[in-house]
Amino acid sequence: MSTSNDKLLPKSCFACVKSIESVYTGGCVAVSKDETRLFTTCNEDIEVLDLHTGAKLAELKGDTEIVTSFAVKPDGTHLVSASRSQMINIWDLSTYKIARSFKAHDAPVITMDIDQTSTLVATGSADSTVKVWDIDRGYCTHNFKGHGGLITSVKFHPSKTSLHLVSASDDGVIRVWNLNTGK
Repeated sequence: MSTSNDKLLPKSCFACVKSIESVYTGGCVAVSKDETRLFTTCNEDIEVLDLHTGAKLAELKGDTEIVTSFAVKPDGTHLVSASRSQMINIWDLSTYKIARSFKAHDAPVITMDIDQTSTLVATGSADSTVKVWDIDRGYCTHNFKGHGGLITSVKFHPSKTSLHLVSASDDGVIRVWNLNTGK
């Protein structure tokens, strides 16, 4: 039986399970839903690594501009990336080749998120706008304006039935957008 003088101390030191060297220069990191692949930014490229061995599986060659954001579709078929060039690339993860590319905003994309159906990607930009794109068809479905600063975060509501998107900006405001009504 413990006394009132016994203190429960949280563990503060943990052993590193694995260290993968020289494949990360800041920015995004993602793990595939099946937990077999690790995706990481390395300057203007995205490295694809075997999560268990650390071996490089592929290198998604960028457009000579630093990768600013990327996200992997929940169904694992594609990765969507953005760079300072203002271009969005949709990568086919079965071939590691670009399936589609288009200009997204008037300034670099800072953040992005993909909905649970793997259909839509939301992008937040330094131009203070939030856009929603149909990934497979490559067109903009929504263009939300109203923030007074660069968009720092976008996140879809986790439900497959609720079409809401949350955005945050360095103006200190968080907005909730209804994709059904466009407001």
